[in-house]
Amino acid sequence: MPLTFWFRLALSTPRQVDGQYNGAVYHAEWRQAAEHVRRDLQDGDAVLSTLPMTVQYYLGRADYNLNWPNADLARQHNIFSKDGRLIDYYSGADVVEDQAELQRLVESHARGWVIVDNYRFGEAVYIPREIRQFVEQRMTKEFETKRKTMTVFSWKRAPAAP
Repeated sequence: MPLTFWFRLALSTPRQVDGQYNGAVYHAEWRQAAEHVRRDLQDGDAVLSTLPMTVQYYLGRADYNLNWPNADLARQHNIFSKDGRLIDYYSGADVVEDQAELQRLVESHARGWVIVDNYRFGEAVYIPREIRQFVEQRMTKEFETKRKTMTVFSWKRAPAAP
């Protein structure tokens, strides 16, 4: 078997303290971001991510996908939910297709969490600029991991007065 970089990386990953660096994110930092959200996560909160499958692994759920290349893959394979929504090929999370949809999502949930790896979040090929700006300008930056590869944003509307 050829001893390619990726083969050696696969062999060494289980022995690494933090799960190893994949070129963009330390996997332990995905866990840190999920643990931060878990402390305040409530039923009914929306959970969005650049890699919903990874968030499902560490948090137990991810409702929405912000990663457009994953959405393109779902389009290519015609992967839709029962109600006709485009869903992430890997996780089954609903795809957020544009800023207007993100705005509607925020308006329809009193609380929500956006868990992003900074590599994808900062690249327009993964997250369109208008979506990134919407998140940065209208949500609260809650947490950034030690190595600054992950950021958690949130929105929390105050309950309506009786």
